[in-house]
Amino acid sequence: MTSMQVVGCTPPTAYMPNTIVQVPRPVTDYARFMTDAPSVALAPARKDCTEEQPLQSSRRHRTRLQVGNTNRWRLPQSLLSDLLGMSQATRAVQYNSVKPFNSSYIKIFSGEGRHSYMNEDMNKEISLVTCKNFLPEEGAPAFSQSSLRPSWQGSRANSSRSDIRSVQSAPVKLSVSRSAPSYSRMTEYVPERARPSSTKDLFYYHTRLSPQTNAATPDVLLRCMDMDFELHSLVLKRSPVLSSLLEETMGSTPVDMSYYKSSVNKTLDGLISSSELNYKNSQSNDEHAYKRSDRPGKKAITHAAHVSEHMRKKVATIKWDLEDNSVSRHAMAIALGNLYHSSYQVHNTDLASVLLAADKLQYSQLVNYCVDEIISCISYSNVASFYDAGIKTEQVRVVDACIRWLELNLIPVVMNKIQLRDIPIKLLETVLKSSKLFTYSEYHLYTCLSLWLFLRLNPHIQLMPASTNVITYFNSLPKHSSFLEADGQVYVSLFDCLRLHGITDTFQFENIRRMNILPQESMVSLLSEHYSALQSGGDMTLMRNFKLSSVRQGYVIEEDLPYHSEILSLHGFHFQLKTVKADGTFTFFMQRLKPTDPVLSFRHCERQTFSMRPDREVKYSITVQTYDNGVQYHYTTGVEKQKFTLKGKLVRSKVLSLTDLTPPLYVTFSLLFPQS
Repeated sequence: MTSMQVVGCTPPTAYMPNTIVQVPRPVTDYARFMTDAPSVALAPARKDCTEEQPLQSSRRHRTRLQVGNTNRWRLPQSLLSDLLGMSQATRAVQYNSVKPFNSSYIKIFSGEGRHSYMNEDMNKEISLVTCKNFLPEEGAPAFSQSSLRPSWQGSRANSSRSDIRSVQSAPVKLSVSRSAPSYSRMTEYVPERARPSSTKDLFYYHTRLSPQTNAATPDVLLRCMDMDFELHSLVLKRSPVLSSLLEETMGSTPVDMSYYKSSVNKTLDGLISSSELNYKNSQSNDEHAYKRSDRPGKKAITHAAHVSEHMRKKVATIKWDLEDNSVSRHAMAIALGNLYHSSYQVHNTDLASVLLAADKLQYSQLVNYCVDEIISCISYSNVASFYDAGIKTEQVRVVDACIRWLELNLIPVVMNKIQLRDIPIKLLETVLKSSKLFTYSEYHLYTCLSLWLFLRLNPHIQLMPASTNVITYFNSLPKHSSFLEADGQVYVSLFDCLRLHGITDTFQFENIRRMNILPQESMVSLLSEHYSALQSGGDMTLMRNFKLSSVRQGYVIEEDLPYHSEILSLHGFHFQLKTVKADGTFTFFMQRLKPTDPVLSFRHCERQTFSMRPDREVKYSITVQTYDNGVQYHYTTGVEKQKFTLKGKLVRSKVLSLTDLTPPLYVTFSLLFPQS
């Protein structure tokens, strides 16, 4: 009965605990431990040699983790002669005396960085999933707290992610890799609620930047591509096409008509020229006249309410029937807008389309500007579109620049990008036939061509496939004939550009056989040539033209390294390709290796064939190329002929010495064994 009265009659009240909730001891111990660690470490030098026991509530005393730029703070033991630890602890004490630590500084100075995450389970393999378990969650600070310490709640607003990541970034190592340097471009910030700009908005943006639009009203209406562009007759002189159309229109009897101003144009004029008193008065008169008019429904464009009285004049209307699908409205709006500029404004992504539009307008100044900008900003993402625009506009400089760029970057850069499929077959064939083409080896060219073919046959793929996927795809095709014999007659000319006799590795040969792209007869004749060369001491009897038959191998020097070398093996002869830098001078040469040379790896010594001929006549060429701001620099020794011996002065080739070179350097060695 008493309980019934309590439940039904007692009003709800706030819960008040009998005792105050205490902060968990591990939290306070850890905070005290982190704050007092540097003072305790320095204590023996000032007072006595007593040491504080490690913090038992954490496992950190059992493993010293290299984290933060003040990792000595968590070691309260005596420093003794540890000068580095003493200086760090001293700085910590000095900083703590000036400003106490807060949660943000503790996260920055003593938080675990990405380099300290580890797999603590010895029976579990390290994998991508394992590593992801140690990474902080999205939105968490870069120096997050792990489960090894008590939780420390602090404000995340005080720590900037970009600043924190810059502290823990490791220095860049100088290395030579088989990939050209790549540079990421910052994306432009676009507000989430921003309205996408239309073609009219883009045109008005360019025209309103010119002072000519404020001095006079538009007197020409260009109707092109189902759009109306309001222009001034003064700027049409820059385009011979528009000038001729205007002369033809003015030669006939001009029609006296009212200028019907569009709503967008009227709004922009009101925003830009609102400071002019005359314009305000005329605008207010038009608005009052428009308000007084009755609006029973939607009025036609010829209605008097749409007429701007202050702009009533003779307007010449010209029509331009442009039947070219390659020119877009967007590009035409930019090209027409740049008629008003002395310094042109074209974004890099619009250069190809604006070049086409400027060529149709015969706007030579804008065409030259686009050509110069294209040459200076060629990359893997736009080289195909630039080449196509250069072909359509017959701009030889653009076409040559695209070919020169692809000669150096087809293998190092474009081969690893999905944009490889965009390269047209004619451009690819021209690059493969070029004597200035750079490649790491002949097998890399075959791999690049097979990737390009795979992407062309599978246009739905949006990510670069693995090499095993490409091999599996071609291996799954019918086996009654090769791909080139069955469905690939169009691509025969491309594979004829390859120097397959330079592929001597058995593993690479097996991949080519499994893919079944080349005809069986070509594979048999290729193996026969290799066997004949081995039996005749390396003589390549069927290869007489050095420019078309020499075996190429190269590498890219991306940084100013003092030394780099690689091994080239061909028909039992082994050569070391070397690059040495001393006092700003690069030296390039090659030398023959003995079978017992320590430079050779175990794979070469155990599995490769060695020729015991004391001398070998070789035709060779050393080429160094650089590409800077659209200009390709080419240095070469020319075709040299020399007998290489195992000892003496004839071990080394002719030396190519160059100065004032800017990386990356594309170094290529070409070899050919003539008949002895």
